[in-house]
Amino acid sequence: MIPGKTIVVIPTYNERENISDLINRIFEVDNDLIVLFVDDNSPDGTSGLIENIAKYDKRIYLIKKEKEGIALAYVRGFEKALEMDPEHIIQMDADLSHNPAHIPEMLKQAESFDVVIGSRYISGGSSCLRGLFRPCISIIGAGLTRFMLGVKIRDVLSGYKCFKAAVLKNINFNKIRSRGFFFQAEMNYLLGRRGCRFKEIPIVFLKRNKGKSKFSLGMIWEAMALILFLRVN
Repeated sequence: MIPGKTIVVIPTYNERENISDLINRIFEVDNDLIVLFVDDNSPDGTSGLIENIAKYDKRIYLIKKEKEGIALAYVRGFEKALEMDPEHIIQMDADLSHNPAHIPEMLKQAESFDVVIGSRYISGGSSCLRGLFRPCISIIGAGLTRFMLGVKIRDVLSGYKCFKAAVLKNINFNKIRSRGFFFQAEMNYLLGRRGCRFKEIPIVFLKRNKGKSKFSLGMIWEAMALILFLRVN
């Protein structure tokens, strides 16, 4: 792989406990990856830790911003990544729920597809989340989104993806309306309308070991409102 041709964009908010482990796992998979963190003004010192690591590792980059939500963190990350002229851009969570071991398969499939999605809901995929609330909300939300928007992706809300950089250049990020997790579905919807080819590969969604989840009921209400907006428009 040509160094710098794949950039991994990772939004962070209070993920200091996971950063070092995540970086090590990513580079165990591929030393040539570039990792771009977008920190949402974490009060726990996440950005400071990343800055210290970046001083000694030129594969690490950091964008610091005010707290605007995960959607705008991804947008800022994509915009910066595209300036670096990569072939592929991977997005993943910082809480170790997305196993970097899937990256090689994602890049292999990205040779034939525009967007590769790490999916919990196809054969071989699963989730390690405990309890019923989060898994049920995710399954119901994915089903409702597929039905209302005509998106055929099984795990339409997955945050683990690999894009050909060329397809992201065609997105007007100023028109993105999501601020929370529904950003994943909105991007799929917009890319699908542009004729992008999707491929889902099975992943095991891991339970975070450290830190607290950012999921909230407000994200559910936002998602429902945006589904209706996109359907009507």
